[in-house]
Amino acid sequence: MSHTEIINNTTELHSRLIIRILIRPFLFLTKAIPLSILRTLSLPIMAFFYVIYPTWRRTTNSNIRHVLGKKTPKWKIHKASFKIYNNYGKYIADLSHLTHAEPEKALSLISKRSGYEHLKEALERGKGAILLTCHMGNWELGGVILSKLGHTVNVVYFPDASTHLEEERKTFRRTKGVNQIVLENSNFSPIKMLKALQRNELVALQGDKLFYDKGIDVSFFGAPAKFPRGPVLLAMAADAPILPSFIVFNNDHSYHTIIDKPIYMKKTKDREKDLLFNLNNVAAVLEKYIKKYHTQWYCFSPFWREDAHKTHIS
Repeated sequence: MSHTEIINNTTELHSRLIIRILIRPFLFLTKAIPLSILRTLSLPIMAFFYVIYPTWRRTTNSNIRHVLGKKTPKWKIHKASFKIYNNYGKYIADLSHLTHAEPEKALSLISKRSGYEHLKEALERGKGAILLTCHMGNWELGGVILSKLGHTVNVVYFPDASTHLEEERKTFRRTKGVNQIVLENSNFSPIKMLKALQRNELVALQGDKLFYDKGIDVSFFGAPAKFPRGPVLLAMAADAPILPSFIVFNNDHSYHTIIDKPIYMKKTKDREKDLLFNLNNVAAVLEKYIKKYHTQWYCFSPFWREDAHKTHIS
């Protein structure tokens, strides 16, 4: 191991320790401090992380370079990355605060809703629907909103590396009437999802990370990136549509919920060809929204294949 690698690894270990030290008191404060103050407090904390956590910073810059284009000036990339950190801090503040509040408090933050008619269309077929989103805005609010509208929502999740944040998320879902399916490296999770769809329920999945999934290369912002096979395979097996869904911040700090039109699965005798075709359709919609809301896409690991072992912008 080179001297530089030793220094970088030591910095990362220190950064993880700092996160543990800071996250605990911040989450404790969410129970007693108004949301507006919490959001303000999150800004210097995330700015500190941006400076002290070099791997996240470099990776975020590299990902945003793909979204904005390779010719984008470095200062614009850094500006966008810094905004991502700010928005992520705001997401944590909101999630933690709303965990200890009534569901109506979460609903009060929604100022605009788009595409609910697409959800009604999808469920009329009686085969459920897959709400496919990505790590953007405040995706956890979706289950609360749809649950309050009378829908049964099953959120599929992979446990977060931060046990404190994960407990906040689990508590948030449980207290707001949202079902939870933990993603495991077995057949049990897909069976639970399939049964939920057969009951004409909603299954919410993330489509921008690989968990127990080798993925498939798809062109994304002009370069190959691996997308999980699972959501599309589930949709094909259940004959259920995929509804790209997002909850993003507005400029006034309220939220806008978006449900795009259903993506119906192509099914022929060539399963692998259909899988790639359907996944390309899904990736195209995700690309549209990530491009529009790129400062709300929390992707802190290399997303593109060419960046797996390198970073371009420090």
